[in-house]
Amino acid sequence: MKSSLLLIGLVPLILSIGLAPVFAPSHPEYVGFASPLKQIQSGVDPEDVICKESKSLMERPSNKFACMMNPSISTLELRDWELIINLDCDTVDVSNWGLPPNKFCGLNNLDKIVRFTKVVSRGNGPVNEFGSNPKDISHLMVQWGDHESSFDEFLYRGHVDSFLVVQGNDIVFEEYWRMDKNDRHSIQSVTKTTVPALIHEYFENGMLDPNKKVSEYIPEMGSGYADATVQEVLDMDVTNSYSENYFDPNAEVWESEIVMGWKPDPENKYPSLKKWIAETITSDDVTGTGIMQYKSMNTDVGSWLIEEVSGEDFGELFEEKIYQHIGAEQDAVFTADSEGFVSAGGGLIMTARDLARYGQLWANDGVAFDGTQAISKDWIEKHRTDSKGTEYPYYPGYRYHDQLWSNGNVLGHMGWGGQNMFVDPETKVVVVIFSSHVDASGVHPYGPVAFHDLSEKISEYLSN
Repeated sequence: MKSSLLLIGLVPLILSIGLAPVFAPSHPEYVGFASPLKQIQSGVDPEDVICKESKSLMERPSNKFACMMNPSISTLELRDWELIINLDCDTVDVSNWGLPPNKFCGLNNLDKIVRFTKVVSRGNGPVNEFGSNPKDISHLMVQWGDHESSFDEFLYRGHVDSFLVVQGNDIVFEEYWRMDKNDRHSIQSVTKTTVPALIHEYFENGMLDPNKKVSEYIPEMGSGYADATVQEVLDMDVTNSYSENYFDPNAEVWESEIVMGWKPDPENKYPSLKKWIAETITSDDVTGTGIMQYKSMNTDVGSWLIEEVSGEDFGELFEEKIYQHIGAEQDAVFTADSEGFVSAGGGLIMTARDLARYGQLWANDGVAFDGTQAISKDWIEKHRTDSKGTEYPYYPGYRYHDQLWSNGNVLGHMGWGGQNMFVDPETKVVVVIFSSHVDASGVHPYGPVAFHDLSEKISEYLSN
């Protein structure tokens, strides 16, 4: 693998929401927001240069340093600039973990950073011990933008923290960078698959009807979702005011992260995600377009629906019906709001191996390690289709249905920052990738295509 990014601990940096950055520099004198050149000329080590909040320190191919706007980082990396990654995780907290240099520390320590969490117990059952059947997949080429890259380049350019491939019950490839197999990592929107893992039961027993409007189950729901059907919510086919555009500083996603406990809320202004969804998200016409409109709040409405009809906590349902049956090695963690409503849209934190064990559940017709039929076999088969749901814009031949993507065979989901779970029920291959993409949007412009392309090639290679 190409030599890693410049992994240099930065000077302690504290960012306060809505306030100018405050520094406790170890410089010979305070240099404020002087240019990198002036800071270096004043005696600051190049790797300790401080940038304004909207910028991050990068090294040019000429070995000179510059503070660059965060949205430009991925483009510059393609030109062989390198971001200075902060590995001093003691300087990363709930106010700054999402900044590009801090994403590695943030995603690898999110359960310690966010304001509220709930443990998902593994239970007392035996661990599903993987076998070992190593295979060399390093020769596989990956579609990276307009060219094919090497496997090592994908790992480097994608800021990959761990890469795990399981076939059957054997580990065929497993590597970690900057973390190890016992470390938990945020899986972000791969968490969305927990909704289809549970909701099928309530469709099958008639407690939920996918064709009914959300307001029939949640009377207090506001106009953003009230007239949308349950199915439209699950297929990301709802038009409303909520935006998940990370390049827009006014997008509702930023406020939602405060409500979810992912950002500071010193005045406890936002205690309830359910209340915020119902009162803040609006729409004059929820009619979708047939193309996936990605909104993580849709998933949280889905888990809210499950809580309404079951009368139980979503996190506890996932623990009881799914997680305690897969033979997990460690407890997982859900992030939550101040009232304990877990984030089904992106709040699950677990090890790579335990995510692979969860993926095995989808690969094995819903049968868990302990023999429990945790997910309906028919439900999984219905989702191995390319004809239902909405158009999936990230990779040709895929559609998005019930919080899962599929091309007619494989299933899975991606997550912010480069988290991925790919499941091929035919070859029994599960691919798990944890990453710390530094792109300001959290999704590398080439990442989704590269992930799908590489995962399909791995599955095909292992089928021979």
